[in-house]
Amino acid sequence: MNEDDIQTKRREQDEQATRQRSAILGLQYLDARSFEHDMPLVDGVLTIEQMYRGKCAPLIGGDHDEQATEVGVTSQTPQSLITSMAREYSDRGRTIKFFMISNSAFRALMRRYDPPKTIIYDDITIAQDGDSATLEQVSKTLETVGTDAVFDYLIDQADALKASDIHIETARDMMRIRMRIDGTLHTVAELSKERYRILMGELASRASISGASKDPQSGHIQHEVQTEAGTHLLNMRVETVPTMYGQDAVLRLFNFDETLLKLDLLGIPDKQRKEIDEIISHPRGLPSPSMNAASPTSLMRRKSLVRCCGGNRRRRWWRRAKPWLQALSAWSKWRS
Repeated sequence: MNEDDIQTKRREQDEQATRQRSAILGLQYLDARSFEHDMPLVDGVLTIEQMYRGKCAPLIGGDHDEQATEVGVTSQTPQSLITSMAREYSDRGRTIKFFMISNSAFRALMRRYDPPKTIIYDDITIAQDGDSATLEQVSKTLETVGTDAVFDYLIDQADALKASDIHIETARDMMRIRMRIDGTLHTVAELSKERYRILMGELASRASISGASKDPQSGHIQHEVQTEAGTHLLNMRVETVPTMYGQDAVLRLFNFDETLLKLDLLGIPDKQRKEIDEIISHPRGLPSPSMNAASPTSLMRRKSLVRCCGGNRRRRWWRRAKPWLQALSAWSKWRS
């Protein structure tokens, strides 16, 4: 499945969820895909700040005659805001209508109402052994990235490099960032302690952990990566440990795109596919191929396998299931 198909499917899922939500809330659903990129922008109804805060965007400005003002709201728009706007327009003798749009449509409209400021930073490149010039260049780039964007920049670059881990390590008067790529840890930057405080402060806020804890901590972050080809969701597991000079952190990156969880994409022969489907369909659940059936990794594998097969979690006796699950894991690794 190519990137365009993935984005189309993700958008369709978003629209379906919005349609269901609008029926529950009693609002009229509106699919904005046909006009979100060329709709005339409306001034004077809401400020940019109000749009972001209320998760809504004006669609039609209306006038003092018969045409009503139309506003697109999302599932995150406070009901109090809708009520207050309806009351305000009613008091002024004007009409306002609300339509429920998807979060994807809201983001597309806001990219037109508030175009992102284009700031281009150099991409991170991996330094070879002894390549001090590359390390210095990347370190300088990270030092110049704006304080409000440095954490997002680091994650986006790790995703672009297909890194599985980001290591943030502190020392007496500096910090080091390393990324694990194809199983090997590469040092990508050495930064000042000031940058360390910025990074760890943002990490603590997003992962819901303490920046001053004396004990190891665990947390998790979800981050949407936007590229020219589209968007995808990264799910990151965060682990921190205290050291003499602060906290070291490791971020494990997972691509959380469920549209990729399809057995059809693995090219499994029909005979093996029938066996796997039969294992999943049994009513007593699905056993784990690892010794520790309750481990997070094991649980994630089982959930992924269930999603791949499109059914509920079910069991076949261990002796028959184990070889096919191991074969599926080996096949997936070989294909990747």
